[in-house]
Amino acid sequence: MNVEADILERADAAFAEALVEALDIREHEAGDHSKRVACHPLVLARRFTADTEQLRQIYWGALLHDIGKIGIADAILLKQGALNEDEWLEMRTHPEKGHRIVAQIPGMEKAAEIVLSHEERFDGSGYPCGLCGRTDLFGGETVCRNRYPGCHYF
Repeated sequence: MNVEADILERADAAFAEALVEALDIREHEAGDHSKRVACHPLVLARRFTADTEQLRQIYWGALLHDIGKIGIADAILLKQGALNEDEWLEMRTHPEKGHRIVAQIPGMEKAAEIVLSHEERFDGSGYPCGLCGRTDLFGGETVCRNRYPGCHYF
């Protein structure tokens, strides 16, 4: 990699990490939630592939998995206690909102698919699409497995 490309890659990384830091602060998350979620699937994915581009996409998709929550009203996102049905319906739009954001970034198409699929469940109970039995979600399953250890995609 040449020097200019390396500088741009580091700038992209710093920007993405700053963006998720802003989201974590907005959600009052302690302990860098987005970075934790990004690292664990990456460790798991390294057991299945050495392809650096695929690993890069998995990292970015996992890091940015909740970025769509930027588009969720504070009254819902920060609500103490259970969400009502209408609030829950709005919260469930965050993967699609996040996908719209990440899909606009050149070279992040696969990462955007991870953002879209990170709430899917093998039994079809997830959202936004209710995919059932899918094992070809390219990394979404590693995010799911990290967040929900009982999720068995492999």
